[in-house]
Amino acid sequence: MSSDSETPFCEGSKFVDSVIVGGGIAGLSAALFLARAGRSTIVYDAGRSRIFAVERVREFVGFDGWTPDEMLTKVREEVLRYGAQIRSGIVTKIESRSDGLFDVFAPDVTITARSIVLATGLIDELPPLKGLRKVWGRDLRICPCFDGNEVRNQRFVVFGLPERLAHLGSWVSMWSPNVSVVTKHSFDATGAERLRLLGIEVVRDEVTGLFTRMNGLSLFRPKTVPRYRVMPPGLRPD
Repeated sequence: MSSDSETPFCEGSKFVDSVIVGGGIAGLSAALFLARAGRSTIVYDAGRSRIFAVERVREFVGFDGWTPDEMLTKVREEVLRYGAQIRSGIVTKIESRSDGLFDVFAPDVTITARSIVLATGLIDELPPLKGLRKVWGRDLRICPCFDGNEVRNQRFVVFGLPERLAHLGSWVSMWSPNVSVVTKHSFDATGAERLRLLGIEVVRDEVTGLFTRMNGLSLFRPKTVPRYRVMPPGLRPD
């Protein structure tokens, strides 16, 4: 017998315990927890999970080396096994009601829910550099922790937001002794000393684009810098 706080899930129901906005790993993890707790749950997945920017998942226990498709397929199977529902589509609006519930507006349907989980993740705000989108997540690595091991001891070129460069340059040196920072930014004494002590070259220039070559990725600047690359993007909620 269900308690008063539980809602038996029915196909096509327009009243549920929880609507989860976002079908990536975070949203699916929430769905698994709620479904196992006997809560009727609908996940809305726009199909734009940030994990698709990479070819292989790294540093995720149990999924290291899997493709994003393989990982998400496995997790969806687990969620569906416990009775949650996953729908393709975008939630366009959520309105709170005077009775403490929420109206969730999605294509062709409005659902009333007791609770909302926002698991929309982040969007990488990429600078308008020529060729960047073609290599983002592949030759242009998103995070050194994520897949720095796969390119260990290769040449790294670090560029991006000036206030993060001293930290990121020194951080990347954990994976390679051959690191260059490309920027016109002038570092403060602490940042400059950190880079000097780690033997990190500072190239006083500006990256205007990227292109692939047989031996890796190169940067558009007066003097081409070949090989590896990391850039910390700006991030905003999806």
